[in-house]
Amino acid sequence: MSDPIRHLRALIEPVDPDPVLLAKRIDIEQALLDVSSLRAKTSFRFPGKPTINLNDGLKSSVLEQKLVAGGLSDDVDYMLARARAAEYNLLEEATRYPEKFPDRLQQIEQRVHGELSEANLRARQLELPYGPSMLIDVQDRLRHLSSQHAREVCNQSYECLVGVAGLLTGECRAWWSPRFPVSSDTP
Repeated sequence: MSDPIRHLRALIEPVDPDPVLLAKRIDIEQALLDVSSLRAKTSFRFPGKPTINLNDGLKSSVLEQKLVAGGLSDDVDYMLARARAAEYNLLEEATRYPEKFPDRLQQIEQRVHGELSEANLRARQLELPYGPSMLIDVQDRLRHLSSQHAREVCNQSYECLVGVAGLLTGECRAWWSPRFPVSSDTP
């Protein structure tokens, strides 16, 4: 391979090009395909409008009833604090990005709701009350979501995702026990 004439072979004898040089040739189409495959994978998007209405305020009595029924009496204050903080932070974000916010909230809401629904399905296989086991599962899922799939939840923190779980609970979209009639917040 130390033959210096090999670089000129294609000019001298174009019919018999050097196979080593041919192997080094870069196909433009293949290079373009490889570059496009390096781009970040598009994440799954949820169409539609969010169901959480941040302007209505937190339905704290509904949230409390549902957590108590699920055996989570000790976690009511924790979940209420997270839900209030998430509501506050999401309202700030709505002010900063008014045109993008409904889509962002829909994405966050649907991803958190999906994790809650899957955790609820697994927890329903356990004995009552299954709320504590479900809460641990939800916390693990949301921590993983916020750290490993942050783009899919618009880079929201774990704390915000837990708060969204609280908001969804207050909106009667998430349950920590078998369903039951809840009495709504009184003004």
